[in-house]
Amino acid sequence: MPPPPPLLASVVDSVTVFRKGALVRRVADLSGLDAAVRRVRFGPLPIGADDDSVRVSAACTPTEMRVVLATMAPQEHLAPPEDAELLVARAEELRIEANIEAHRQSIAALQSIAIAPRRHAPESAPNGIPHEARMALIELRRTKSELLHAKIAELSETLRTARLTRQALEQRLHLASTARQTRAHELRKAVDVSFDTSPTGTLAVEYLVGGACWCPTYALRLDEELASGSLEMRGLVAQRSGEDWTGAQLVLSTARPHTFVDLPEATSIRIGRQQPPPSKTGWRSPPAGADALFADADRAYSRPPAPARTPPPRVEPAPRPPAEVAAAAALFAVTDGANMPVGGAAPMPPPQMGAPPMPPPPPPPGGMRAPAPMPSRRGGRAEAKKKAKGAPPSFGGAAPPMLDDDITASHSFDEGGGGAGAAGEVDAAAAMLAYGSLRMAALDEPGRGTLHISARAELYMELLVAEGRVVEFDIHALVQTAMTQSSRIDPPPAGTQFPSSVDGFDHSFEVADRVDVLSDGAFHGLPVWSETAAPRPFFVTVPREADDVFRFVEMNNPIDGPILPGPLDVYVGGKYLLGRDLSVTPRGAKLELGLGVEQGIKVARNTRFEEQSAGLMGRALELEHTLEIDLENHTSREVRVEVRERIPVARDGDDDVEVKVESVEPAWEPWEPTGQSLEGGHRWIVSLAPSAKRSLRATYVVRISAKHELVGGNRRD
Repeated sequence: MPPPPPLLASVVDSVTVFRKGALVRRVADLSGLDAAVRRVRFGPLPIGADDDSVRVSAACTPTEMRVVLATMAPQEHLAPPEDAELLVARAEELRIEANIEAHRQSIAALQSIAIAPRRHAPESAPNGIPHEARMALIELRRTKSELLHAKIAELSETLRTARLTRQALEQRLHLASTARQTRAHELRKAVDVSFDTSPTGTLAVEYLVGGACWCPTYALRLDEELASGSLEMRGLVAQRSGEDWTGAQLVLSTARPHTFVDLPEATSIRIGRQQPPPSKTGWRSPPAGADALFADADRAYSRPPAPARTPPPRVEPAPRPPAEVAAAAALFAVTDGANMPVGGAAPMPPPQMGAPPMPPPPPPPGGMRAPAPMPSRRGGRAEAKKKAKGAPPSFGGAAPPMLDDDITASHSFDEGGGGAGAAGEVDAAAAMLAYGSLRMAALDEPGRGTLHISARAELYMELLVAEGRVVEFDIHALVQTAMTQSSRIDPPPAGTQFPSSVDGFDHSFEVADRVDVLSDGAFHGLPVWSETAAPRPFFVTVPREADDVFRFVEMNNPIDGPILPGPLDVYVGGKYLLGRDLSVTPRGAKLELGLGVEQGIKVARNTRFEEQSAGLMGRALELEHTLEIDLENHTSREVRVEVRERIPVARDGDDDVEVKVESVEPAWEPWEPTGQSLEGGHRWIVSLAPSAKRSLRATYVVRISAKHELVGGNRRD
């Protein structure tokens, strides 16, 4: 049997963390290989990595790529598969518990020793009755019981200490990374890559993993004067993929790792006789008379064959998709079915003598959907730049949407509900072009002459057997257990939320420095960006409702992209002030934040009311209202104060009531809150120097008929 290919040492170069799931890129150096090497093994990869998402790129084009399971050499930097210290602590705890139980059984045995009752002495017997033996037995029981109870008390204290030690070690193990060495019965995933020539340069492998997510948080730092500051974004990243991301360049994206879309088919319009659509690229029906190839084998059987099952009705093939779509779909093998014939052909009975020729299997069902990754603004520019620079060719494809929380099946559609076809239709169309997963049934097996889709576990086992490995455990269960454990991530901190698209667009944020993210399932705070903010402080008061003055700051979005929803911590002068929840702030939009009450600005509001008759013979009433608002600035800086006021308004069509503003000093302006309806709102915007005072005055008159009275009284304030 051929020896396994040489194993390349690789490091994590970059990671793109999506809203759920991550795309990992590992690189390895090919310069130290022998010139005769044509096949290398890249690994180890996490056991939960998605096989269909693996993409390989190198300076020289690879000819073949295959995901395998292999036993990897122990790595020095990884923790051992079992914590020896924890095993010793558990054994010590069990030993102490057994010792305590043995002492309790000894006490029970002492208590079970009964003292025989004394017999009645006859009258002729002497008066003395021997009792030394009884007293000695009682003393022995007492002495031994005291010693055993003291020993149990001592062992109980030792047991308490041992339990605390064991719990501390278990807690340390829980918080430790899940990236560890392989056990003797475990396997790791790897990628076997073949080349036509001696490989040189570097080899990069990209693959999708589950068990990764991130949440944005923010911090606003202002000086005492609220004149300058900075806005920072931190990303809380958690992952439990089974490998540590050490020294990796992180990109945090709001996109899904994968989604399905309908690719448009540009059909030509021709004038003439209608022609049948061309067949799909990469698949065609077997030629006529192919069943005659089995005639000699059928004659070798001694029994006549059973009647063949009636094949399903023939389905016309769909129009051929573009060549690049068919090439991409070739990487999407169906992994949830074993021994399932492709194209809807029914399984055939075992071939026997005189078997009639079977009709060719019908072509596959039409209507193939091709997967396409969700693009981001940054990703699109990076991909175009990569093509422009003549980047090395890649070999592989994108991955199925198995890593997103909204997608549960192995194949699904986008959230817009664009799934016009059935899911089985997508699976069959994709499986037809997954050549690496197709196997031809043997001559004496059901479905001879028909390609079947092999399950992923069967493909793993096939390669292990070819290398002479003996596997005595369930490979499928091993992979499923690893994928299940990778989804066990700690809940995010309170107030945080996972990112999502903004107005249908996805965005990505690149972490400035290379960082380390352990595979422990806990959230790690990473600095993403920090931009200088230009806050504009202002103060708002509504003296009609309260005599408090509230601080506000407004600023423009300082980044070239949106600010995602998340919690915000506000610091003023280096001290924590308060917390806020940010909403979506588009690019170039204004961000307004309230910072609580300003104690250094005082406001007082006084009103006067006069009622007098007006008009000929006093047929009308004029209700005169005067507002006086006094402002005083006790701070050490000039402030801009916005004073909001409201006056009554007459209903439309009500001619009996008239509201007229007589005088305002200084002038005010109409005001209506954003997104709300408010009639009669006005505001003053005044500037106050340090220790300055300012008075605002407004007079308005409400004119009504003398025979009427306003509901609730004529006084409106």
